[in-house]
Amino acid sequence: LLENYCIDTYPNLLERGTETGIQLINAHRKEQSDSILAVLSKYLDKRHSPQTKLAALTMMGPCAPYFTDKELAKTISEKILIMAPSALESLQKNIARQISLVLKFFADPFRVADGLLKAILSSTDINKIRGNCYLLAGILV
Repeated sequence: LLENYCIDTYPNLLERGTETGIQLINAHRKEQSDSILAVLSKYLDKRHSPQTKLAALTMMGPCAPYFTDKELAKTISEKILIMAPSALESLQKNIARQISLVLKFFADPFRVADGLLKAILSSTDINKIRGNCYLLAGILV
């Protein structure tokens, strides 16, 4: 679903594919959240398109309340923190909009917010500053 239908070539298909994925996940999230998250987390890697990454992040939201695998949650949170500052601005904004749904994956959101603030103040790369600002805003909302 993510590889074939959540692509940027056809925005309507991307939206419908994401909605379909969320509906499927909602049907099985309580008993299969860790398995679903393990699959979705692979789509946060560099080799996937920004739209596929965002669709995967969006689909993770419904599973967040039910996950039990702390190591997987740590992996997902690390991927999000790496992905946001290095992404295109449109993806950075969308990650910020979705972050509240997956905030449970972060063991200590206050420490993450503090780290983001320090990264913002110490960086000279405008893209990283912007990405971290969007992410920080998403966490604080």
